[in-house]
Amino acid sequence: NIVGIPYISDLIRIITFGENIFNPNIHLIPFGEGIDIGFVLNIFVFIPFGLLVPFINPTYRSIKRTTFLTFVMSFMIEISQLFTLYRATDINDLIANTLGGMFGILVFIVAEKMSWSKSLIPQPENENTSINILPIVISILSFIIVFFS
Repeated sequence: NIVGIPYISDLIRIITFGENIFNPNIHLIPFGEGIDIGFVLNIFVFIPFGLLVPFINPTYRSIKRTTFLTFVMSFMIEISQLFTLYRATDINDLIANTLGGMFGILVFIVAEKMSWSKSLIPQPENENTSINILPIVISILSFIIVFFS
């Protein structure tokens, strides 16, 4: 309910009342109404995502990879809001969430450079592709679990 991902049970209930489940409320003009507190809060909501992804997998210590993963996760949330009555798919939310993830990875990088140990997380000895996709799998599973609750 926080991010507006509809539950399957809610969609079934809406269908039984004969209402539409696809309710596009789309805002595609960036900063059309300026920057409000919601924009800032969306940044803060996604900082932990960008901060914790590198702990799950060292491959995501790259600003580019973590920012892209944050963008994809935020995009999935925004697309799911097309199926809710009172939520909007907003480009500002996508921008703010992505910035939050980017700030999170930057905090991780700064903390790692300031740490006394060599690294906050161990370096992989070899590239194991199943480990490399773990943050993506966790993100998709968390989205699906919320959607189907």
